[in-house]
Amino acid sequence: MYIKNIHIENFRNFKYIDIPLNQFTIIIGENDAGKTNLLDAIRLVLNNNGLQYFSRSLSITDINKESVKGFQNYLQENAKEISEKLEDKNFMKSVYIKIPIVKVKLTFVDAKTEYQKQLLKDWINLNEEDEICFEVEYVYAPCKLRDFIEECLFLQDKVESFMIPVEKYEYKIYSVNNCKSINKDKAKNFNVSIINAERDTFSENDKQNSYKLVSSLIERSITKEDRAQIEDSYNKFFDEIQDIKSFKKIFEKIQENKKFENLKDFINEMQLIPNFPNLKNIFTNINIGYGEEFLYQKGLGTRNFMYLILLFSYFQNNDKIFDFLCIEEPEAHLCVNNFNLVLDFIKKSVEIKNDFIQLLITSHNPKVINKLSEIIYVFLTIFLYLLKCPQSLIL
Repeated sequence: MYIKNIHIENFRNFKYIDIPLNQFTIIIGENDAGKTNLLDAIRLVLNNNGLQYFSRSLSITDINKESVKGFQNYLQENAKEISEKLEDKNFMKSVYIKIPIVKVKLTFVDAKTEYQKQLLKDWINLNEEDEICFEVEYVYAPCKLRDFIEECLFLQDKVESFMIPVEKYEYKIYSVNNCKSINKDKAKNFNVSIINAERDTFSENDKQNSYKLVSSLIERSITKEDRAQIEDSYNKFFDEIQDIKSFKKIFEKIQENKKFENLKDFINEMQLIPNFPNLKNIFTNINIGYGEEFLYQKGLGTRNFMYLILLFSYFQNNDKIFDFLCIEEPEAHLCVNNFNLVLDFIKKSVEIKNDFIQLLITSHNPKVINKLSEIIYVFLTIFLYLLKCPQSLIL
């Protein structure tokens, strides 16, 4: 089970493009060709991973500039006719199709097992009688087309270089098969995790991904025996706190004052009682050490390497949820030796077959191809060229 095609319209530098994928894919492109934009487009559809946050609502800068400009020119050239024919539904259909709408469609290959097929059917809200078509689409468009056109006409009349009112846009994610909204309760079974080239947030900011990764890994693998031991240790920890007299000292002044003599019995009954928290809350206070130091004290290259290892460990233990793992520029911040180690680690990890993991690597370093092409489908292209030509060079 994997995504076999990504269709994108009007998202950033992608005006119209189809990108074929396999279960393991490398995409090579120049800087500023759109590799990061491709990953962000995928996240518009698969944004259910608690490890990361990414807003599905877009801004005007997320809509393809060429399409926006073309729409603005069209309105300026035809403003009078459009204003006169706002009530003409057939005519207005020809106007609506000019509106720049962002679309991202993911097409899944047929599932191998009944469990995988059921995951897809539940997610895209299929009934038993529906013809199976495993496609899901994100659309960002004005919710009321006529109101949007009227607003644009007003703005272009008042403002020399008007901006289209993107605040009137809304997003929806639906099954192409039957146009039903995606089942949000089932959406958690399809995740995307992206390791960006700039990945210092792994260990250096207030929302460290390392905390989330480690706590999730521990929580996923914990046994009943482990939980019992943790709870027992937690209670013993509170027994030690009970012996600390500072707690009672907060009432010392009141007890010394004879005016509050009647409160002594109540104060004497007060004590600390362990309130065993959610295990995840406990685990988030754990961070990774490397040698005798915290990982965040190590160099950026070492931290990035450990981040990759942790993420692969996180996903390889899974056989129930689909994970689309994207690695942007695995060579980022790594010396030659560590880069070779990373490529070797990815190669060996991919050889461990898991139908619930799809891997996408984007890079501008041909060395990635030399090391991984024997096991990974390589889509070699310069995206800027692809935007103008449907052909691509596939190795």
